[in-house]
Amino acid sequence: MSLADKRDITFAEISRFLAHHTDFFVEHPELLQQIAIPHDLGSCRTGNNVSSLLEYQVNHLQKQVHSLEKGNDSLKDRMEKQHELVRQMHDFVLQTMQTQSVDKLYALLQKGLRIYYAADRLVILVFNRCDILARHADMRFLDAGTPLAFMFTEIFHRRKPLCNSLQEEHLEALFNYGTADIQSTVILPMTENKHQSLMVLGSYDKNRYQHGSELDLLFYFSQMVNNHLDILLK
Repeated sequence: MSLADKRDITFAEISRFLAHHTDFFVEHPELLQQIAIPHDLGSCRTGNNVSSLLEYQVNHLQKQVHSLEKGNDSLKDRMEKQHELVRQMHDFVLQTMQTQSVDKLYALLQKGLRIYYAADRLVILVFNRCDILARHADMRFLDAGTPLAFMFTEIFHRRKPLCNSLQEEHLEALFNYGTADIQSTVILPMTENKHQSLMVLGSYDKNRYQHGSELDLLFYFSQMVNNHLDILLK
């Protein structure tokens, strides 16, 4: 189109366009929020058409308000659950610090993490001493030079939790049995001490472990566990 062909669109053309495209505002509801329509026009000029448009606009805004309220309720619910988890984990930390043996520590962790983090399996690997035998098969004390330690070298360098990224060979090396039932995992490197350890949670629930405040809390807790382990191993 040349500049000579360009001109302003008249109201009559807009009216004819809308008359032939009666669903225009249905397909473009966002435009209704930008249109100012006097309430008295319905009785003076166009009968029920403007009234219907106003009703549609009101209904559309009501749906938006309802969606916002629903989102706000959902956020409030998540915050309340997180607050309760923090309170529970605080009590759990105090219980953990009172344990006086490695076996009692593992037994408490196994019970608590099943409750608070749906951990159906809990594996703890301590790459420090290989002369300790725990009563629990999923708590192992290994030499720092063992192949299992090299398998997870990268995560020790990253020093961050890793969710749902374990390959089959990793699952078999960590859990030994029942790997087919494990649907989600989180592996936590515990490096806040002179020895390196791993805490690995496996859940039968899909997508149980996701990055966020809940996982951050678990990661900080794991570092406390590593510190307490160091005390118990002295």
